[in-house]
Amino acid sequence: MLNVLLIKIQPMDWRPDNLEFFTEDPLDFKISVQNGGDLQFKVSKAYYIGSESFQKRVYEIIENLGVTYGGHVIAIDKYPHCRFQNGAKEDEESYSGISRYEIECCAKDFECDSVILLAPGLAPIILSDLNFAYGGVYPKGYCPSFIAFEKEAVLSFTSPFGEVIGIALENCNESALTPDHPVLFYTMSFERVSLPPVILQKLLETKRPSE
Repeated sequence: MLNVLLIKIQPMDWRPDNLEFFTEDPLDFKISVQNGGDLQFKVSKAYYIGSESFQKRVYEIIENLGVTYGGHVIAIDKYPHCRFQNGAKEDEESYSGISRYEIECCAKDFECDSVILLAPGLAPIILSDLNFAYGGVYPKGYCPSFIAFEKEAVLSFTSPFGEVIGIALENCNESALTPDHPVLFYTMSFERVSLPPVILQKLLETKRPSE
C-alpha cells in the first residue's frame, strides 16, 4: 500500500466564523489533515518589478488561461528574470504592483509516497512537494481545516519534473453549484489515504471530462 496525500480544491459559498486572514508577513499556521496529523505552513509575500518583455509574457499567460485579472504568478515561474535582460525580479523597495503569496509547507515529519492535487475539472496531478504560490485580486486566509482563496486567484505548483503547473480558479467556477455567488471562494484541504499501487496508477490515468 502507498501512503498518498491528497490536496483537494473545492468551491465554497459561505464564510466560516473561524476564518483567519493573511495579515502578517511572514505568517505561520497549521492545517489539519483528514485521517491523521497536522501540516505546518509558512506564508510570505514576494514583490517583483516588471519590464516590457516580462509584461508581454504575462499577457501571453493571461490569453492562454482565458482570464483577465492577472497571470503574473505563473509567468514569474515560467519565465525567470535571469532569462531576460530586464525581466521581473524580487525587489521590495521598488515594488511596482506585481506580487504574490508564497506558501511553504514544513512537512519534515509527514511522510508520504506521493502528493496528488485534485482540482475541479482537471485530471489528478502529481506534485513534487507541498510548496506553492498564488496571486490574484485579494488575499484570503485559512482556518484549522483548509486554506482559502478568492475565486480570482491563480495557483502555481511544481511537478516532480520541474514543470510549473498553473491553475486559474476562475476556470473552475463552472464546477460550482452557484458560480456567480457573490461570496464564492475556493478551499484547499488535505487528506491522507492508503492506495494499492495499481489503483494509484489508474487514478493518474484518468482523463479530463473534455477528453
